[in-house]
Amino acid sequence: DAKKTLIHYINSETNAGMDIDLFTVGFARRAAAYKRADLLFSDIERLKAIAGHGGLQIVYAGKAHPKDEPGKEQIERVFRARDLLRNKIKIAYLENYSMEIGKMMTAGVDLWLNTPQPPMEASGTSGMKAAVNGVPSFSVLDGWWIEGCIEGVTAGRSARQTVWRLELPITATMRRRFTTSSGRSSCRSITTIATASWMLCGTRSR
Repeated sequence: DAKKTLIHYINSETNAGMDIDLFTVGFARRAAAYKRADLLFSDIERLKAIAGHGGLQIVYAGKAHPKDEPGKEQIERVFRARDLLRNKIKIAYLENYSMEIGKMMTAGVDLWLNTPQPPMEASGTSGMKAAVNGVPSFSVLDGWWIEGCIEGVTAGRSARQTVWRLELPITATMRRRFTTSSGRSSCRSITTIATASWMLCGTRSR
C-alpha cells in the first residue's frame, strides 16, 4: 500500500507520528520563492479550523539551490509553521529529497498541493505523477495544469476563479485511498478536500 509505505518512511525519518488514517497533503519540489511552499500557512487560524474537520497532516520535501537565499527562507518558514502548529497539525519535512522520495510522495498522499505564483511555473511534473497514481491535485492555474484543466470535465473552478481542484472519477484506486486501514469507508478525506478548497480560495496571493 503506497500510503502505508509513505507514512512508515515519514515516521522513521522524522518521528512525526503521522497516522495512516489521517488525510495527508503532499508538497514536494525544488524550493524556490515563486513556488510558495508556505502559502498554506498564510492564515493559520483558518488552517486549524480545517484540521478540525476530521484531521489533517502535511508532508513537505524539496531542496533549495545553495545560493538561493529566498528558497532557503521558504524552507525555514515551513519549519516555523510546523513548530507553531505542533499540537494541532502534524507537519513533516523530508530531508535529502530524491527521486525515490518523490515516487513515494506522489503515490502515497491523499492530495497534491501546487501553489506557484502565476505565470512562473514552467511545467510541474510532480502533479502529473500524482494524477497517474490517482491522487487529486489542488492547484492554481499555472504550469501543466493550464493544459490539464478542462472546466466541468477534469476540474471545478473556485468562486474567486483563482484556485482549481482536480476532480478525478472515483476509481478503485480512489476508493482504496478513502478507506481506513481497518477497511471501513471514510468520508473524512472528502470533507477535508471540500473545506481546503474554501480555505485556499480565500488566500490572498503574494
